[in-house]
Amino acid sequence: MLTSLDDAVTAWLHDPLAGFAVGTFGAIAEFLHPPDAPVTVEHHDGVHTAACADGALRIDLREPVGVHVSAHAWRRPTGTDDWTHGVAICLPHDVAAGPARTTVTVLGPDPDPIVRPGTLVDLGLGVGHLEACIRTTDPDLLARCEAAGTLEGSLVGAILAAGAARVFRTVAARIEVESPIPPADGESPLGPHTHLLPALLAHRRTHPATDPIPAGLVPVASVFPPHPCRDALGRGHSYDAATDAAFEEILGRLGDPEEVEATRRARAGRPEPHPAGLSAAARRGRRVGERLAVAAATAPD
Repeated sequence: MLTSLDDAVTAWLHDPLAGFAVGTFGAIAEFLHPPDAPVTVEHHDGVHTAACADGALRIDLREPVGVHVSAHAWRRPTGTDDWTHGVAICLPHDVAAGPARTTVTVLGPDPDPIVRPGTLVDLGLGVGHLEACIRTTDPDLLARCEAAGTLEGSLVGAILAAGAARVFRTVAARIEVESPIPPADGESPLGPHTHLLPALLAHRRTHPATDPIPAGLVPVASVFPPHPCRDALGRGHSYDAATDAAFEEILGRLGDPEEVEATRRARAGRPEPHPAGLSAAARRGRRVGERLAVAAATAPD
């Protein structure tokens, strides 16, 4: 039974099928448990940390920031018969606000590393709630960063060649990624990794428009609890009723009540009492509920 956000984060960090993200629309770091790799998890007074050979995650729910934190669970339909779900850990925009640097800036030694020390360099993406950084001890790369001004092509190439760690941090969370950056036509590793997509970043959104984040809030970390029909890497598997019930309980506590009720009615095959006046949350919930019903009904015995 989920009793608090601290308890929920603790449980998710110990779950090898849960994923985490810190970032913005077009620039994101993800922490996934690498298959069969050891992960060290620690919890101390509201600070939750997980670390493996390829990266690390920290979520800090302590005051003064912690008093403003809220969590919002959601499902949304994708494609023609699928859905995704998540929990956004949010802060008001003013509490989440950071320096929003627009030039590549060498910040000095990382003051709070999880995995290893090094010098942080803000990549200058200009995102209000996120510092997207690299961390390195390479003097040549640091000199190039000092002279760069903006994140242009030759600097990106130098970062790739140096294999610099990536550190994405908000006021409540950070993800460190130590694994090599794959080439543009390569695949992300099966563990911690990052994505930087300038075309999406240009939209200047804090999160995808399809993620139902309440107005005035910004997600400073996201959690993706286990999905009943897919693993953390998006690979499909047979419907799992226990996993479905676990997220249903989370959604009941942290989700939009109209979405929750519409999903339950759809799963039970009950019509909407007032179909013409459905809210966006209820429409979303009904579409997902219909897909959940099909998944449950077609699952092998």
